[in-house]
Amino acid sequence: MLAVGVPCNKRERETWSDGREWDQKGILKRPSNEAPSPNFGLNIETVNVTVWGTALDYLDTTEAHIICIQEQKLLDSSINDANKHANTEGWKAVWAPARETPKGGLSSGTAILVREGIGITKVEWAPTDRYRAVAAFIEAPSLPRTLCIAAYFQTGLD
Repeated sequence: MLAVGVPCNKRERETWSDGREWDQKGILKRPSNEAPSPNFGLNIETVNVTVWGTALDYLDTTEAHIICIQEQKLLDSSINDANKHANTEGWKAVWAPARETPKGGLSSGTAILVREGIGITKVEWAPTDRYRAVAAFIEAPSLPRTLCIAAYFQTGLD
């Protein structure tokens, strides 16, 4: 697994210039006129979930602001529904689909999810195996625009 992003540290609270405020889990709170915290940092986690259902459970318990997911095993035809569900839970996402194996199973599939209030824009690129990597620009308060890549690689290759 590989997740690339800005160095992280846990933050207590961040207020955007337009008054939006986050709680400790990164959830948007009521407007506030407080100044931004100079100690703002993103909590980025990477997880190999083996199926999308496990990822859903993980989303309910994590305090991360950004999650890089490997092995979500969603085909293109299922990503729209998964994205709608993630949005309902307060997450935005970019996806790389899983692929069907020669034996009819599913393999691969990556995603980057960010909490509501953090910007995410998918980077269109051509990795060697499009099922094993996804990239996005992340925009968060007080931080520069950052490239985040969620990828994982095959093992046991000669």
